[in-house]
Amino acid sequence: SNLLGVVSRGSAIIAELLRLSDHIPPVFYLSTKAEQAKYGAILHDFSYLRNAEVIESRVSADADLADLDEEFKESNMELLTRFYKLFDSIHRYISDVNRFLADVEEGVYIQLRLDDLVSSPSGKQLLSEGIYLYGLMLTLLDNRIEGPVRERMLISYYRYKGSSENLTKVSNLCRSSGYLPSSAKRPANYPEDLFARVAPPQHVVLMVVNRLRSDDIYNQMAQWPSPDHRCTALASQAAILYIVLFFVPSVLHKESAMMREIVDKHFSDNWVISFYMGFVVDLSVMWEPYKAAHTALKNTLDPAQVKEIHLKQVTKVDEMLEELAVLLQDGVVTDDYVLDNTPKLLSTLRQCNVVLRWTMLHRNARSKKVRDVLSVGLSPDKLLRLLLKTAQLEFKLSELLKSLLATKQARWNAAKKECHERISELAMYFSGDQVLTRGTKDARLQAWFSNLAGEVEKLSHEDATVAGRKMQQLSAALQDVEEFHQVETNSHVKHFLQDARALLKQMVRTVNVKEGMLVTLAAVSDLSFAFDIISDYVDLMHALIRTDPSSVLLLRATFLKLASVLDLPLVRIMQAGSDDLSSVAEYYSSQLVAFVRQVLEVVPVNVFLILNDIIALQAKAQLEIPSKIDKATLAQYALLDDRYALAKATHQVSVFAEGVLAMERTLMGVVEVDPKQLLTEGICKELVRQITMSLHGILIFPTGKIADFERRLEEVRKNLDAFRRSFEYISDYINIFGLKIWQEQLTRIVNFAVEQECNVFLKKKIHAFESAFQSEAVPLPLLPPTDDQSVTFIGRVTRELLLQTDPSRLLYLEAHAGWFDRAGKDLVGIRTLSLLHQAIGTAGLRGIDQTLSFLILSQLRSLLRFYRRQVGEGLKMLFPDLQAELNPSSTLPNNAALLYQG
Repeated sequence: SNLLGVVSRGSAIIAELLRLSDHIPPVFYLSTKAEQAKYGAILHDFSYLRNAEVIESRVSADADLADLDEEFKESNMELLTRFYKLFDSIHRYISDVNRFLADVEEGVYIQLRLDDLVSSPSGKQLLSEGIYLYGLMLTLLDNRIEGPVRERMLISYYRYKGSSENLTKVSNLCRSSGYLPSSAKRPANYPEDLFARVAPPQHVVLMVVNRLRSDDIYNQMAQWPSPDHRCTALASQAAILYIVLFFVPSVLHKESAMMREIVDKHFSDNWVISFYMGFVVDLSVMWEPYKAAHTALKNTLDPAQVKEIHLKQVTKVDEMLEELAVLLQDGVVTDDYVLDNTPKLLSTLRQCNVVLRWTMLHRNARSKKVRDVLSVGLSPDKLLRLLLKTAQLEFKLSELLKSLLATKQARWNAAKKECHERISELAMYFSGDQVLTRGTKDARLQAWFSNLAGEVEKLSHEDATVAGRKMQQLSAALQDVEEFHQVETNSHVKHFLQDARALLKQMVRTVNVKEGMLVTLAAVSDLSFAFDIISDYVDLMHALIRTDPSSVLLLRATFLKLASVLDLPLVRIMQAGSDDLSSVAEYYSSQLVAFVRQVLEVVPVNVFLILNDIIALQAKAQLEIPSKIDKATLAQYALLDDRYALAKATHQVSVFAEGVLAMERTLMGVVEVDPKQLLTEGICKELVRQITMSLHGILIFPTGKIADFERRLEEVRKNLDAFRRSFEYISDYINIFGLKIWQEQLTRIVNFAVEQECNVFLKKKIHAFESAFQSEAVPLPLLPPTDDQSVTFIGRVTRELLLQTDPSRLLYLEAHAGWFDRAGKDLVGIRTLSLLHQAIGTAGLRGIDQTLSFLILSQLRSLLRFYRRQVGEGLKMLFPDLQAELNPSSTLPNNAALLYQG
């Protein structure tokens, strides 16, 4: 139980690692010259430790640098703490594994030795997983959070928090390995040097390797009985072997016989594998530096062998597509068909999944020559069709098996009752007591059928083996009795006997439906290997939906198939009863839902493409209809072509919406996917993107002239107004609240822009992903700035307003509520502000007001800093005299000309 708890914690750590790696602040990469110039003095790698005092004194001596450092701390300390806890949890994990192994060897656990642990079914699984998960953490850590980024995070944490008990050990484990995912160059002795920093005992790792190369530790061969499917059956422990072998690089370098055995068993026909939930590796590249491993893999990588395997898979793809096309026809796979052909269906699905695994993985081979060979005769489109149809058959079979299992008792009882009645009626028939049966009396047949009816009554479905054997004997006895003269010449009796045998056969089929079939189906249909690489097929899925929106129903089965990815990280957490279950399940479920949204977002994208046509049609000048119309000119006023085009576009929108809404509610992990909600969120996402792009692209003011400012505001007003009217028009046809969605999303866009614009003035920055206005389902895009001062369109509009109302050029006259130039011309007034309100709405005006408040506050702070630093006690005495000379402030001073000229 202790080891199970540690392993379950390992799965939770990996989920946290993947979650945090998606939210690394870009500043830690120092990828641009601007970031290097601004943050280079406060963001350091481990070289900081050699000159810590010099660097700290430099920061404290520079007031601006000290302010920047304090601002950076306020903005990132919470995230830095979370990252440090992640790094610390990885170190504690391997420490706990090593402590457990030491306790086992020291005899702390009574009646548990290391040999017993490796020999027991659960023990060898948990021990292998314990070491594998640690290696996986290091691998994902180096791939998802780059070494220099980790060092900058650890040094920042150390500077702001100080040293801690475990910081030195954690820093040693997480320091940069020299490997960068973006670089094609691989450091020498990588990753074995990384794995050796804090490693499990070598002899334990060797015991695990030996057990993995000799055993089927997960008993998967029972689910994949064909010898041709051995590599697929052992794929899970092949992934474990790939990671664990880096803890014992001597095996990869020198143990030729052992590596040959490993390759023959696990990699005889494959060399591109998924080592964890879609993370793919090409063994021909990763094992190239290791002599024994590379030599063992040569037979698999022989060009002739590669072509032969590929040709076999291409042939299988075509065969499987033909077979699936037949099986998926309406009325083929029914209850009766499943009862008679479950083994055949499972065999077909095994072959489909083997082909899918091999082809989808090996399309990611690193060698260009190999990729060219594998691309011949096998298009991605054909693979996608195979995936969709396989998923559809799996879904249909799963639903039928669940239905049969749910009604198994009732079906058994009904068939048993009817069979008993048939045989009992035959016994009564041969008793001769019934009307019209006195000439058929046969005491021996009566007794025999009565006894047979009693045997049927005793049958129980609980022990399927015994019941099945007994029913076969009863059916054979009924077959034999037909040869009796009294029976052979009586068609009525023969008909009853045939019915009884048919009912016995139905009982046999019913009793053979077991929970194990669903277990086998779940194992066979696993798609976790494609969790990452399936994104390569999203464009093809989009093309399929564009062509036929109803194909979303096929995709639903594929989404359910992909949900099998949750089994891998959650199984140990559930067994341990860990509190991490909900957070881990929620993370992976959210990733699944994000993929579903990514696939289905093609619907709102196409809806908005059609919306552009509707906007163009509605923008056309309509003819004014007079009170009387001549019959000859009626067609001219009817605008039939335009109305037809509008009706056609509206119908296309409805078809796309119906395609999504036809998909039923689907449980993806622990998150239920509602098709209507998905459609609404997708439309909101595309609406937000379109509005943001419009505001960002139009509200740019390069000339600094008021005419250009007003022209661009007018352009935004017309653009958004036409967009809003057309959006409201189609909302009824896709069953959404158009105006409500428009107002909510426009307000979100403006508020988010204001928040990011005002971030510049805050000590504690609000990262875009932390914003209260941000949403995973409907993300707000943060586009790159178009100038050096403003972050968003709100900042540009605010600064342009300040420029156009510059008090050095213009004078504000309160009576006229406007700004006038020296010639008395009204440049900025009610007209401009009204246009501004029409363009960006009330939320936009409120946002400008808030941005101005922050600008004023920033300038006041700058003034106070200047005042404290520059204004001495001598100058302070002059201010009262200056104030007296300039009063009254409401009008010009009496001697204004003398004062201002002087």
